[in-house]
Amino acid sequence: MKILLMLLLMNSLPAMGSVKSTTSVHIHSTGEVSGHRILLGEIASISSLSPRSEKILSEIDLGESPGDGKVVQFTASDISQKLQSHVDEFKGVQVTIPESIIIRQREKSITATGVKEKIEDIVRSLLPDPTWEYEVSEVTLAQVVESLKITGYQIIAPLNRPKGNFSFELIAQEHAAPRRFWVTAKVKYFARTAILTRQIAAHTRFQPSDLNWERKEVTYLLDIPATKSEVATGLAKMTLMPGTMLLRSHFEREMALKFGEEVDLLAGDEQLLVATKGIAQQNAFIGDTVKVKSLATNKIVDGVVTGRGVVNVRY
Repeated sequence: MKILLMLLLMNSLPAMGSVKSTTSVHIHSTGEVSGHRILLGEIASISSLSPRSEKILSEIDLGESPGDGKVVQFTASDISQKLQSHVDEFKGVQVTIPESIIIRQREKSITATGVKEKIEDIVRSLLPDPTWEYEVSEVTLAQVVESLKITGYQIIAPLNRPKGNFSFELIAQEHAAPRRFWVTAKVKYFARTAILTRQIAAHTRFQPSDLNWERKEVTYLLDIPATKSEVATGLAKMTLMPGTMLLRSHFEREMALKFGEEVDLLAGDEQLLVATKGIAQQNAFIGDTVKVKSLATNKIVDGVVTGRGVVNVRY
């Protein structure tokens, strides 16, 4: 036997976002949900003259789903109580509820598209510089992997940045038991690189006219292309010829701080920058984290060397 309910607001004024047209909701005795929440539209047939009304009702959240591949059972009373918290949306709506409702969460399967997205997340997290671009292609799964019905899976991040044809470890949770597989993908990297237009002598700085910035594939480089800030502040370690792609190994580190010398301490951001003086407690190069004694507070603070005699600190 089914229960027929007519949910009416005691207040005669329509609520904002409420369903205003003649509408009916027929909840099925069995249903499947795909996400982590039970949405009314996945377990019921909703009929309305207004597409907006259907959308409002379809997106009503009835609580957590039972979990991948699992089942939960509700009584008509259970569902009625859940609907009562959405009384505004049900003004004048005819709702049919069976005595018992069984809801199952769909089991997942592993697809090449899903695996590619997880690999892209890993590749993105391992980029040496956020300006780098990457391309993941040719994702290959064994047939047995695609046929699995699972409750979840993950791709294990490798210790080193993947490049070229690479095998990724996949752990699939099949019911209660984890299973290990390997999937392959091709990973490429691209970066804006500085290409010299003339010969540069050792121990000299670079000028903007000395180079062109070009997009290059850098997948198999053993070194990292120099960034614009590194080029702007660095010195050539050796004589470099025209056509050379500038890499980090082409630069010599310039001593920017010496123990005991007075330095500028900068704190804040572009909107509010506070400058004080301090005494360096060690030798350091640009980019190093150092300890400096603040002359204003007489305390030792940590900071990053950003230029000759300049340290950015956080108090």
